[in-house]
Amino acid sequence: MDFKSKFVLVLIISLLVINSFVLVFFIKKSITGEAIRDDVKLKSPTSIDEDKETETQSTDEGSIGSGGSSSSGGSSSSGSGGSSGGSNNEQKNGQEEEKLEPAYFKLTSPTSKWADFYGSLTIDNEPAQIGDEIAAFAQGNLCGVFIVENKGSYGFLHVYADDVLTREDEGAISGDKIIFKVFDLSKGIEREAVIVDNANAIWHADERIKIDLED
Repeated sequence: MDFKSKFVLVLIISLLVINSFVLVFFIKKSITGEAIRDDVKLKSPTSIDEDKETETQSTDEGSIGSGGSSSSGGSSSSGSGGSSGGSNNEQKNGQEEEKLEPAYFKLTSPTSKWADFYGSLTIDNEPAQIGDEIAAFAQGNLCGVFIVENKGSYGFLHVYADDVLTREDEGAISGDKIIFKVFDLSKGIEREAVIVDNANAIWHADERIKIDLED
């Protein structure tokens, strides 16, 4: 075989080898392309959107669950606060119920003006007891009542003014002399009180007057 023949043979073999590589390359590319297309089909826009919606719903459900727990805690706090408020109201109501009310002297028409009297109080040579009553009269009209809260003293006893807009004589007017009476709760006896040292128990609106009393 001469040189020319050998050259042609080598060229043919080279072309065959090159064609083989080219063929293998295109086959691999074709296979890879089909795989990519299949994956794209599997992950179509619709399926991707559905995946996103699923993730969003899961996140929202988690948030709602946490919020529900907080709300439950808030309800518990509100409930305990309500119970505490109820207890406070009960205590206040109890205190109001303990407030003493006149049992003997009944004041019917208090007005918007008054004078205050206060001082020591003895009944039957003993300090007045809690629950004893002291009443103030002007021109024979009851115009103030006080329940003794501390042994041996009274005040402030509101002695109310007369209402000039009515025909009735409900209270005192300026310059009236005030007469005091006491009710001994333990004995159930009404007594007229005596002003100690002849102090001047004269009524004037908005004044505060110290008058010590005994019977």
